[in-house]
Amino acid sequence: NQWHYERDRLNRVNHRNNMYNRSTGQNYTWTGASIKDGEYNRRKIYKYKIVQLCSYYELRDEGNEMRHCVATYATSCSAGKCSIFSVREYINDEFVGRTATIEIRNGSIVQIRAKYNRKPDDTTLSVIKEWATYEKLNISSYALWEIKFLI
Repeated sequence: NQWHYERDRLNRVNHRNNMYNRSTGQNYTWTGASIKDGEYNRRKIYKYKIVQLCSYYELRDEGNEMRHCVATYATSCSAGKCSIFSVREYINDEFVGRTATIEIRNGSIVQIRAKYNRKPDDTTLSVIKEWATYEKLNISSYALWEIKFLI
């Protein structure tokens, strides 16, 4: 049963990848925006890294882990219309998990989403604000307004 499950899962992933390549005619990877990744320490053992996602596979993995539709942004990302960043948490330099996904358009953060499209925790938000200030990014009022009303 496990073998059949894994085979079917792999077939579904390959089918999705092939459909993406045929439907968009885009590459699976792109250069990305000239915005730097960030690394921020919180307390002694916690570290947060903000990493730009520059391939369809990275977006797919982010969406699968975070349970949202970020992979559908691949065409926009490859066309340079937006950039997607992942916020990742580490404890004692060991990866713990992803805490948020960030969408940037025209130098502004327009969406910030945690798992299941929920509001990120306060620590993650403070890291994002610090990074945005350092990178001279605006946080749109729409993104902040949305956060107030997310469950």
